Amino acid sequence: VDVSEDISVDDTVYSVNYALGAEYAYDDEEGFLSGHEDNSAYLLTDGYVPELPTFGKTVIFIGTKRIVTMVIDLGSEKDDIDRIVFGGVHNSVEKGGNRGFSEEKTMFYFSTDGIEYERNKDFTLTKEEKGTECYYDYTFDFDAPVKARYVKILMYSTHYLLSLGEIGIYGEPENVIAKGDSFSSRKWKFTDKGTLVVSGKWEYSGMEYLHPWKRYQDEVKLLVVEHGISYIDNFSEYSNLEEVYMASSVTSFNKFYRCEKLRRVRLSRNITEIPYLAFNDCYALEEIKLHEGITFIGVSAFENCTSIKEVSFPSTLETLAGFSFANCILLANVKLNEGLMDIEGNAFIGTALYENEDYYDGSLFYIDNILMFRKDLAKDEEIVIREGTTVIAGEAFHDCENVKKIIIPESVVYIGFGAFTCESLEEINIPSGIDVIRGYAFAGCDNLNEITIPESVTIIEENAFAYSGLEKIIIPDKVKTIENSAFYNCENLKEVTIGKSVETIDYCAFAECFNLKSVYIPET
Repeated sequence: VDVSEDISVDDTVYSVNYALGAEYAYDDEEGFLSGHEDNSAYLLTDGYVPELPTFGKTVIFIGTKRIVTMVIDLGSEKDDIDRIVFGGVHNSVEKGGNRGFSEEKTMFYFSTDGIEYERNKDFTLTKEEKGTECYYDYTFDFDAPVKARYVKILMYSTHYLLSLGEIGIYGEPENVIAKGDSFSSRKWKFTDKGTLVVSGKWEYSGMEYLHPWKRYQDEVKLLVVEHGISYIDNFSEYSNLEEVYMASSVTSFNKFYRCEKLRRVRLSRNITEIPYLAFNDCYALEEIKLHEGITFIGVSAFENCTSIKEVSFPSTLETLAGFSFANCILLANVKLNEGLMDIEGNAFIGTALYENEDYYDGSLFYIDNILMFRKDLAKDEEIVIREGTTVIAGEAFHDCENVKKIIIPESVVYIGFGAFTCESLEEINIPSGIDVIRGYAFAGCDNLNEITIPESVTIIEENAFAYSGLEKIIIPDKVKTIENSAFYNCENLKEVTIGKSVETIDYCAFAECFNLKSVYIPET
């Protein structure tokens, strides 16, 4: 049941729900959910829980604790908060049930800084029964528009349990000047204040050039994607777009490339990947909340976002692709999460990080325990990577001249894609904790005549040693897969021993190894 449709004003005006995609904080999250091991209870996270089949299974009060305090961060200061709506409240005490809502005890506090709050008692309450027995909408209309970024709500239960399906914090009504349907399953409307609202059902179409609202492209200031939408098409080059609100039903999006005035984005909590070019050339983008659950940030996702000063990475992040924050010139400090391994050395190229000597150890640039790259034009022939390093970023030593020897500590557990494409490299060790030799890791190392692959390795990826100078290679017994072109064009390679656990030798794995004379493959 989409409550937000039911509580809209009417079809000629529209009020933005500032609670959509906002940040929620509770005083006792575990207490509200205890005793509900069946997982039928949820906490509100963006004003709505669309996966629930009925109203009233969101905020739960247990036992003697009959009050909850929640603080909702709207992301930026609003000066026109007009009303607050509790949608789909289950209030069954009057009919012998155990869920009660005390509307007369509900309190609202507002703040612009999150520190000093002022209570607002000047509102009119309207209670409207829903189509289902014991479910109601409670609307609190304020006598005058309220200015705030932070909204603190105290809600009371009259009995043991209280639950609701939605919280809406609405701005003053805007006049709808255009509306319609798109591909029959989605609806849209555009207001006189530059708000574009998209609702209904929306999965990938690939036909953004047919969007009927395109004629307003240069007038859109706020994009609101309501519940029901799962995918957002390309919104690139919306020249006046300043903010984006995504409902939690959104699981993926295309990009907002070159939206030059875009300042803030509320990502859906169900977004797990930030795609290629997602916010590239969004010069005004000041802040982006990367929530827990995000695992991947694509190539050039935030490149040229020249207003970003800081970034907090979630603990779930696994991949930070090339140029992801390149040329974010104000970005001076970052803290990477412990679980991050797949990172490209050029992820932060052109940022203020490069000017901070605290990140350098000689010619090597580190962020925490990750070796990102070696300085251009450095002359040292022998590199000793410092103890405690756990990750060597992709292309960390790409085309490094003069380097002949690299010593890697045993603390390193991950070596990135194309990490050591050094033509001059003659000697290097692979630590015993490495389980995958990434693609192109040692490709083009013409002077590398020998290397020992540790027993821990299980996969040798594509082109890992292509065009290298290896003369002999022993594949350890734990290796199961040798991917395509892994040893392609190793012209000096004469002898190969295949381990007993190898299951797959992919196409061209040893192609154009013209001097290969001996290959030992065990009977098993």
